Amino acid sequence: MSNNRWANEHLKTVNKHIADLSTDFSDGIRLIALVEVLAGKKIGTYNKRPKVRAQKIENVNIAIQFLKNEEKVRIVNIGE
Repeated sequence: MSNNRWANEHLKTVNKHIADLSTDFSDGIRLIALVEVLAGKKIGTYNKRPKVRAQKIENVNIAIQFLKNEEKVRIVNIGE
């Protein structure tokens, strides 16, 4: 199963879809949605309509920090 299909299988429960991992996760919105579905928890506050690059990066960082701190996922080789 391709990465897109795997992610879309989970994202369909929240009416979201991705076509390209690199671009569709870039603003953090769908990444946060996927993390929330997989964790079964809400992440909390994030930029729901990021306009500028800084807001998009912040969203991705929120998802990564949630995985590290709340779900205790060890993240390696991912930097800011």
